[in-house]
Amino acid sequence: MDPIDERYQIQKELGRGGMGIVYLGHDELLDRPVAIKVVSDPNLDTKTRSRILREARLSAHMNHPNIVAVYDAGETEGNPYIVMEYIEGHSAFELPPRDVDEIVDIAIQLCDALAHAHEQGIVHRDLKPENILLTSDGKVKLTDFGLATQLSSRISSDGAVVGTVYYLAPELLQGLTIDERVDLYALGALLYEWSTGELPFVASDPMAIITQHLFAPAVPPRARNPKLPEALDRLILRLLSKSPEDRPASAREVREILQAPGLLKRDAGAVLATPSLEWIGRGRMAGREHELQQARSLWGRAIGGKSQTLLLKGEAGIGKTRLIHELIAQAEVTGALVLLGLNDAQAAQPFGAFKQILRSVLEDRIDLLAALPEHVIADLLALVPEYQPHFPDTMVRPALDTALEQQRLFESLAIYLSRLSEHAPVLLVIEDAQWADSGTLYLFRYLVQQIRERPILFVLTYRDIEAPGTQALQEVLLDFQREQLARPLALDRLNEEQTQAMLVTFLGAELSPELMSEIYEVTEGNPFFIEELCKGLVEKGRLVYKDDRLQAVGKELLGIPSNVRIAIHTRILAMPPQTQKILEAAAVRGRTFELDVIRSVERLDEIELSEALKSAERAQIIEELPSDNGRRFCFTHTLIPAAMLDRMPSNRQRSLHARMAPVLETSSPTEYETLAHHYHAAGEAQKAIDYLLRAGDRAHALYACQEAIEYFSQALELQADRQENSAAARTLLKLGLVYSADFQFDRAQSAYERAFDLWELVWRSDDKVKAAEPAETLRFAMDEPLTLDPGLANDDPSSFVIGQLFEGLLEVDAASGIVPALASRWDVSEDGRRYTFHLREGRRWSDGRPLTAADFEYAWKRNLSRGSQSPAAQLLNGIENAKVYAEGGGEAANLGVKAVDDLTLEIRLESPAAYFPQLLTHPVTYPLPRWVVEGERQPWTDVENIVSNGPYRLKAWAAGDKMILTFNPYYRGLFPGNVGRVEAPAITQYAPMLEAFDRGSLDGISLINADPGTISHLKATYRREFRVTPMLSTLYVAFRTDLPPFDDARVRKAFVHAIDRVALLRETGSVHFEPAQGGFLPPGMPGHSPDIGLGVDAEAAQRLLEEAGYPRGDNFPPVEFLYSGDPEGNPVASYLQQQWADILGVAVKVQGLAWGEFTHRQSSDPPHIAINGWQADYQDPDSMLRILFHSREGVNDIRWSNQAFDSLVEEATQIADRKARIELYQEADRILVADEAAVMPLSYAQGRQLVKSYVKIPRSPPSLLRLKHAVVIQTPE
Repeated sequence: MDPIDERYQIQKELGRGGMGIVYLGHDELLDRPVAIKVVSDPNLDTKTRSRILREARLSAHMNHPNIVAVYDAGETEGNPYIVMEYIEGHSAFELPPRDVDEIVDIAIQLCDALAHAHEQGIVHRDLKPENILLTSDGKVKLTDFGLATQLSSRISSDGAVVGTVYYLAPELLQGLTIDERVDLYALGALLYEWSTGELPFVASDPMAIITQHLFAPAVPPRARNPKLPEALDRLILRLLSKSPEDRPASAREVREILQAPGLLKRDAGAVLATPSLEWIGRGRMAGREHELQQARSLWGRAIGGKSQTLLLKGEAGIGKTRLIHELIAQAEVTGALVLLGLNDAQAAQPFGAFKQILRSVLEDRIDLLAALPEHVIADLLALVPEYQPHFPDTMVRPALDTALEQQRLFESLAIYLSRLSEHAPVLLVIEDAQWADSGTLYLFRYLVQQIRERPILFVLTYRDIEAPGTQALQEVLLDFQREQLARPLALDRLNEEQTQAMLVTFLGAELSPELMSEIYEVTEGNPFFIEELCKGLVEKGRLVYKDDRLQAVGKELLGIPSNVRIAIHTRILAMPPQTQKILEAAAVRGRTFELDVIRSVERLDEIELSEALKSAERAQIIEELPSDNGRRFCFTHTLIPAAMLDRMPSNRQRSLHARMAPVLETSSPTEYETLAHHYHAAGEAQKAIDYLLRAGDRAHALYACQEAIEYFSQALELQADRQENSAAARTLLKLGLVYSADFQFDRAQSAYERAFDLWELVWRSDDKVKAAEPAETLRFAMDEPLTLDPGLANDDPSSFVIGQLFEGLLEVDAASGIVPALASRWDVSEDGRRYTFHLREGRRWSDGRPLTAADFEYAWKRNLSRGSQSPAAQLLNGIENAKVYAEGGGEAANLGVKAVDDLTLEIRLESPAAYFPQLLTHPVTYPLPRWVVEGERQPWTDVENIVSNGPYRLKAWAAGDKMILTFNPYYRGLFPGNVGRVEAPAITQYAPMLEAFDRGSLDGISLINADPGTISHLKATYRREFRVTPMLSTLYVAFRTDLPPFDDARVRKAFVHAIDRVALLRETGSVHFEPAQGGFLPPGMPGHSPDIGLGVDAEAAQRLLEEAGYPRGDNFPPVEFLYSGDPEGNPVASYLQQQWADILGVAVKVQGLAWGEFTHRQSSDPPHIAINGWQADYQDPDSMLRILFHSREGVNDIRWSNQAFDSLVEEATQIADRKARIELYQEADRILVADEAAVMPLSYAQGRQLVKSYVKIPRSPPSLLRLKHAVVIQTPE
């Protein structure tokens, strides 16, 4: 062999290992023997190779008698080599120390070597017997500094590990930041091995060893070598601490301990005749090799870039969490991100498991969230609002944004998870799904369905039980089975052979056949029961060694508990009294608990509490969790707190709940579900009701119907006990609407009937039914309405004003709930197709005439009639025979709306519609005074002619200047506010309105029609007065599809591909809007598809335009581009115009029109291109797809006709199956925005307004805002 570097002659091979080969060589320049290590690991990358050479050169500067000197380093044939001092002797692997004195002597020398290296900034990272050389005169020489490779490079996709892992510290395994304390952990493992003759953690599978390093405490060395000095035993256990902070701080500190005079003091004749609890080997799994291999196989496929899903099923205590620990260990050592969400048997929070996951990620990697789009950040902060201070410019979405907020959250979490997986593979685990809320389960299903091409393994663990509250779980599991999206894996009880293997692993010794048989007979192979049983027997000293086996004391094994709960209770009773009290408080808190909370409940100082908990930790009843926000613990199994609560006296539980609730109210004020649970259990009904209603509202807002039903039902029970009729009526209405949203119409009717009976009592006694005019004046600038005719209203400003002047069967209250208005009650048929409304007696029009059901029948038929020209009439197409009647082909008598008598109105639907109660708040459903509408004095909506029935009447209206509303003295509905007069200047430009607002001449300004740039400016300028209101809205570009050139889909697609919507919002200062990169349906609307839109693609845009006959815009005809707003310019329109010119070479003429003129053009002669906006009239896709784009039934101002689209949205109105309906709407949306590009969604938005702090206005959608709820707290001078 040629000399290396023309200097080092290879003489013979001394040995080889996973990293390479060691040779005996001769340095021809200095004429001396040397050891030459050639690193030839095939997994070495350039970065690792450079690090090895760099650290070798650093090591060459070390000069210490206990460190092998490094002479030289370089590369030969592409492989690093290191030239070192040649030592004659043996390694500690070949010749380990023989007694304690020799162990301590070697350890002291190792500490000297490590201390010197650490002071030079060098960490060994791979301390093991093979790297410790022993000379014939007893000197220790430490070698191979800096040669350790990253652990992830040692692990193949199937989990196979190359190299030893016996001495690696947990933080090194997890890929965390390391320091010199990783070497001290390895030193502890060496001392353990030399002192006991066994390694601290052993298994045939290296991954099982890694799992023990991460999770299992070491069995004390003295349990295996009773003659070992206690001081040395304590030192070794300190060195093997999982947390670096719990280990000695430095090698020098370890050396001082080793040299302490009393270190080797022994207990004379110390022998451990019976096992102690510390003997038990925790963290090792036996009997699950086949199941573990299946799980690891899925992980291997996942990290290859194809997401996988594992459904892990088994009874309590069967070992699900134990197998998950194995997966977590493998994920962490491969550099993956582990996301773990736990569920508790106590009150489930909507998305509780995912809130835990978000918090765990944000604690360490908040930077990843900051890099996300603004709308995604806002959605995620809605789940974890405590992180909002990190994002002061992000507006957190209000809790009552929309009952369909669930969809928006799903999409944003999918985006976030996908981004996380770009940085590292992800293991996402949801444990104990049988206790999970429906939102968590549906979100898990959504992520599995939507994220396919990512390195993610999704895991769901659950108990296979069918009980109330698990319907959502069963539904999700059925979907996974039907769609073949997941791998089911059932953990069965261990058979007798597996039980024996577990016991040998657990107890470290064979059991007598009699003992083995009785344990198996009682436990029936349940691993957790086996563990608890063994722990109890060990603690009582019931096991002894005899004939090289563990046997029971006495002739037979007496007192084995009959079930696991009794076993747990027996072990708890063995704890000190103070520890028992603390554990009881912890059990009341839940499986996980905070030290600060328990300290406050039990009124103990932290030292006293920590000492009491140590015995529970030693008994393996609890364990501490990693946390950056106070110390947290958890019970080692969910059955432990459950068993404790089963046997805890009720008065003790009530007392603990009563002390726990106010503590949590301070520390966790938004945990409504938890607070409701504790106050309820404490017997504090009013507090419980308050938090149950908040929890129900939040669940309904997140569309977690089952949880909302549960919370509202619990609140109702308490309200009924307290005879709170008013509150119970509102809760029952909430409950009815949730049932309706879930298509449970029979249950909805039952809830409604109970509500109406109570509502009558409220109506008769409520002082909010005003007879006298309220005193306050509200000065509120708003966009001028285009009409005051409820049947012609199709824009937000008109709907807003009409909502003050008129009232329908139902209304939206201040909490965005649907409550009775003119209707005193209603009946809904079991199939959801027939509603019968009973009107309240004594209701009158503003001219004093009685209001009857005939006024509704007239209004609906008038609006649907062929000549009405009602742009909103299509909202009524769900009425039986409405389409035929609207087209002039049906008799009025056959229409599904009929005044049965003066106070009874019957409505028949073509098919059930969950949104129908919401539709009844739209102006097109309001009654009309026929004698005025068809009277001689026209227009009937002029200020001197109009007759209305709402809380206000029109006092004055100077077009383009101001509108004045005053209290309607004939109004007898609920009027909770104090505003009797509304002065509403018309907004033509925002500048003068803002000046008036600044000087105190205005109390509020509506921003319904403000463009995105204006919104962003006002948000930054008026932080305290700027308010966000819920709204399902899409801003979009409309192409006129029946005229050239946009009758060609290629041209439309070219115009869409030319626009980067993210850049559009950034460049126009509209960063607080959400770029519409998905379908027309906005986030939060069922059926929203986040990624179906055509993305920016300049090459595709140019190619399509050329295919259509306009290369680089040549011969492109003149086109008109209109928007509503300032004629001087609109930043969004200007950006679009410039991009089309730059990318396509097309010049378009842009013009801004006043709102009224713009809407007239849109309805009469739409331009080629327009910027439009549409807000859903009700929370169903029908209100945005069929209503707007159906060729015959819709507004269709794009003049578009597509048979497939029409058929899909028509079919969707005829079926009740929600999932099937959503799929139809999603396909229709895809045709609209992707296949045909009939429109280009630009952004999704919410409502905004400016309101002074002394004015309280509900956060309702702009068109549903009712000023009768407004309260002026103080009038400014």
